Amino acid sequence: MSQVILFKGSCFYNFLNIFTVMKHMKNLLLTLFILLQLPVIANDIFDDTELLKNINDIDSRFYYPALMSRYLDGDLDLTLEDYQHLYYGFAYNDNYEPYKTVNDNGLIYYTLSLEDPTEADYLGVIRFLESSLYLEPFNIENINLLTFFYDEIKDSENTFKNAYRLNMIIKTIMSSGSGKKEKSPFQIIYPSHSEDIMAFIGIPHKNKMVVSIYCDYYPLYKKVNGTKGYYFDFRRMLLKEREVKETNTDNKGFEINGIKLK
Repeated sequence: MSQVILFKGSCFYNFLNIFTVMKHMKNLLLTLFILLQLPVIANDIFDDTELLKNINDIDSRFYYPALMSRYLDGDLDLTLEDYQHLYYGFAYNDNYEPYKTVNDNGLIYYTLSLEDPTEADYLGVIRFLESSLYLEPFNIENINLLTFFYDEIKDSENTFKNAYRLNMIIKTIMSSGSGKKEKSPFQIIYPSHSEDIMAFIGIPHKNKMVVSIYCDYYPLYKKVNGTKGYYFDFRRMLLKEREVKETNTDNKGFEINGIKLK
């Protein structure tokens, strides 16, 4: 049976510091999401070989361009396996920039601070957030906000589509490992996703610690059901960063005082 939960993602915590939007907090925190039971797939070894084969095979149901098109259309038939290929496959996409984000907090804060926002005000934010998905399709904060704003204009179809997206991204990350051991971490492709998952889990925790070149750790204040904390693997971010640096170095070539030498 499905469990109804409240999702309090990073965007909600940001809004708590803005007094002009306090009147919106009740609605934000009451936005409901359906979370199915989370299957755990133990990925003790980082290996995207099979995933890369699938997303590059035009005859595969995981062929990336077709899969991403379905995702952006809000296809509710996409499975957890589809989302695993979408989320982790994006780390090999040209648009993937893990340390950049597409956001316009000024527009969002302004709209939420309005005394009597109109549907046109909400639609302006929605247009921005929808367009941002083409560059950053797995931005949990933006998808969370899309769910809220669509709910505000009573668009139940798009509210559900984005709630489904959000929950499936969370399920994808939490199915990548147990998260409770360094050898079986939750695997993420954006820095903010570790905070989003910890907010979703909802257990008070200390500041994150870097425990290895590829892994962060969030220790809990108190052990909960034998769990001392949660681990997050971010190596795909580092691999992308290294790839970009190597590409830039190759393109730059050898220079003296800014003059490129052949």
